[in-house]
Amino acid sequence: MSAARASATAIAGDTLRLGRQLIRLQGIDAPELEQQCQDKKRRAWPCSREAHAHLAGLLSRGLVSCAIAGNDRYGPALATCSTDLIGDVGEAMVRAGFASNFIGWRYLLVQTEARIRKRGLWRGSFERPFAWRRRMDKAQPGLTVGNAGGQAPYLRSKRLNLIRCGSTAASPRRRFLSAS
Repeated sequence: MSAARASATAIAGDTLRLGRQLIRLQGIDAPELEQQCQDKKRRAWPCSREAHAHLAGLLSRGLVSCAIAGNDRYGPALATCSTDLIGDVGEAMVRAGFASNFIGWRYLLVQTEARIRKRGLWRGSFERPFAWRRRMDKAQPGLTVGNAGGQAPYLRSKRLNLIRCGSTAASPRRRFLSAS
């Protein structure tokens, strides 16, 4: 099912509103609205705001259409979206380094390129968004992620999960897939 071509608004780094429909970009995970990252000098920077701004910039490049694949278990539609100038908005977010490939999705090679070139999140270190949500749930159970309306509640976790750029301890695929 496809939504009509229309202007879209970025809600978060991986979520947009197309008309009245809330859509989560399928296959990517971007920092949550309150999440901070660290640059290469270990200074905090608002990576979630930059991811949000980058998505807003991509969406401003023409009308947006989305191929809806189903619904996220928390409500928003899951979709692959494109604009007049961008074939796959989710891929563009991963290529720019402002989102990571979601486990088992097709953007792993694009993510590897962004990591090697130290784009976006990869210019320093960051906690994976799903791990951040889990950690926040332990600290404040029952809260919802961001204020995007209908976004997933925090998930539970066993450990903090940081991605450190430049680490050669494991391949990017192993680091990503071995997270719990």
